[in-house]
Amino acid sequence: MGIQIAEGKHRTLHGLGGKIDAYLHQVDLQLGGMRIRARVAFPTVEIPNILGRLDLLRNSSIILRDEKEVCFEY
Repeated sequence: MGIQIAEGKHRTLHGLGGKIDAYLHQVDLQLGGMRIRARVAFPTVEIPNILGRLDLLRNSSIILRDEKEVCFEY
């Protein structure tokens, strides 16, 4: 991706597992046929990837119908 992680805006993120340090960057994402520009936090430790509330989930709907079908509207 060519992103210099440590040059992003430093944030400490809190969740159920405690807290982690991360760096925020503006990134162009493509989900299916949709392209959006969103803030993405890159953690300083290895954790599973998750979609966050900042720019993506605030303006969208995700429906999990079963283990084979996911519907996403933005």
